[in-house]
Parts: sequence; C-alpha cells; structure tokens
Amino acid sequence: MKVKNIREADEILALNIQSIRTVTEWATFMGYHDISFFSRRYRNHYNLVAMKRLTNMRMKQIELLMKNNRDILNYELARRVGLRDEQDLYNFVSYHRGCSPTQLKEKLVSSQS
Repeated sequence: MKVKNIREADEILALNIQSIRTVTEWATFMGYHDISFFSRRYRNHYNLVAMKRLTNMRMKQIELLMKNNRDILNYELARRVGLRDEQDLYNFVSYHRGCSPTQLKEKLVSSQS
C-alpha cells in the first residue's frame, strides 16, 4: 500500500473512525508500517499528538451522534465510533468527560433546549 500524504490524516480518520481504534490502526490506514514515524510526522505537521486527535475526534463524534439521535442505544453508539461495546463507551466517556454517557447525553440535550 502506498503511503498517503500526512495532510490527509484527519480526513482519513474522520471517514474511518468506526474502523480505527488505535493510532497503530490509523497509521496502517495511512500506509505507514512504522507507528513512530507516522506519529512523528503527524505531530510535526499538525503540532498535535496523534492520540490526542484520535481521542478528540472520537469524542466529538460521540457528542454529535448523541445530539442528532437522542434514542441511540449506547451499544450502537459505541460501535459507530469504533469502540467494542457500551462498557468501552462508558469507560471512554467517563475518563474524558467525567460523567456517564447517559449524563453526557442529558447535558447535551438540555443545552440544545
């Protein structure tokens, strides 16, 4: 597989967020065999650590799906953002936002009203 230009990294991540769980998988999607090389190129180009971008993009996607589909099940939400199941979703959201997915959804819904 041909190595893609690092400028395409964010777009590739956004299009494949459901399939990309780790920076290693992201680097593979980009055609890189050396994760360190991908991470270094990403950091040098975007001035941001690749793992931070992956986390931010996943969190943004979770919040967007919660806002646009209030009835989405946590399992379905987890699968659509590349997490294994609702427990992974719970752990991810509680670590990065300090609340459960249900609490986050309630905050997002109340802020729209």
